[in-house]
Amino acid sequence: MRVFLVLILATRARAHRIAVIVTGRTNCVNAQLAKQIAQSATPAHVYLSSDVDAYRPPYTVNFSGILLQNLPSHVLANTPWCVAHGCTNMLSQFFHNARAFDMVAASGVSYDAVLKFRADIGVDRLPRIDFPVPEGTLFVPYGHDYGPEQLNDQVAWGTQATIEKYVKTFYTFPSHHARDRIDNGPEKATYWNAYLQRLRVVRTQYDYELIDARHEPDCRATF
Repeated sequence: MRVFLVLILATRARAHRIAVIVTGRTNCVNAQLAKQIAQSATPAHVYLSSDVDAYRPPYTVNFSGILLQNLPSHVLANTPWCVAHGCTNMLSQFFHNARAFDMVAASGVSYDAVLKFRADIGVDRLPRIDFPVPEGTLFVPYGHDYGPEQLNDQVAWGTQATIEKYVKTFYTFPSHHARDRIDNGPEKATYWNAYLQRLRVVRTQYDYELIDARHEPDCRATF
């Protein structure tokens, strides 16, 4: 009797890994965003950087509480830089984009994609990401540009290396603003940073909205 031993080697592709950076208006966060991150088909690690002071509710606790218990979440709050330097909302956002990405880099995890969200937006789904994500390409939803040479600064995604360049707005903005290269505005600063970093910007359809409650001093009702 001849016995043939057939070895079938089943190789299983590694699951894609994504990181979600959440920053922005620090007195308001929307439950929809947290729930969509938690329910994402592609497991996401959340990196949230924010200022929390006496005038802002500690929403980071609520945000983390909505996420699944087994979903890694990294929170950096009460950072002294903006308190000491009197950040405007715009500069604070850029600062926290950079600090959140610092946490991504320090994690030691190699992510296939990194998404950046403002905290105060409403979404019914996360963006569709086609893997592999091309290097050097920044995906930005249509809209929220408000003029020529401006770029939506609210939502973006790309590879980890691409988003590392995207968050450099905090560092490139002051020097180029001082030289009158850009006007005072986050969309203009975002546009010029993408240009200076030589990122290929691809506009895509992704529907979301800034929640009205972001103008209220306390947005805890959005939970």
